[in-house]
Amino acid sequence: MKRYNIINILNYERELVKKGDKIKILSLENKMTSMIRVNHNLDVMLTGTIDRIDTFNNNLRIIDYKSGKMETNYLKFKGFEILKNNHKYSNMLQLLFYKLLVSKRHQDVNEIGLCYFKKNNNPYEFIENSEDIEISKIENFIREIIESIMEKESFIDSGNPA
Repeated sequence: MKRYNIINILNYERELVKKGDKIKILSLENKMTSMIRVNHNLDVMLTGTIDRIDTFNNNLRIIDYKSGKMETNYLKFKGFEILKNNHKYSNMLQLLFYKLLVSKRHQDVNEIGLCYFKKNNNPYEFIENSEDIEISKIENFIREIIESIMEKESFIDSGNPA
């Protein structure tokens, strides 16, 4: 991580605060866990390390830091099915997974998004209308993924280089 990139993010946030916005960082690198029940009454532990949880003007946000080049057109939610079949939506899947984890401790997650270290000006990109994506639907989707993995007899490479 280059010092310039970090300074760029800090300067951006400093300008927001000068304009009257309120930013409160609640946690950094927060490891969260939650249980989910899948078929045959089996409990599976979900674990994720969330880069940043904050409030922006009293709205709870989840932010994942990214240091590489990203295509922001894969942050538009078009339904759950596309997340299963296109690895380019893996960042969105990750953010929805984090929303599920955080929702177990906090009532309303208003925004989920990415902070790009290499992006000048506004380094943040958020999923549009992410507050409308219901936790129960995310949980059901994650459950479906886990159950489909458990049913497989062999590993199928999705092509995701990550």
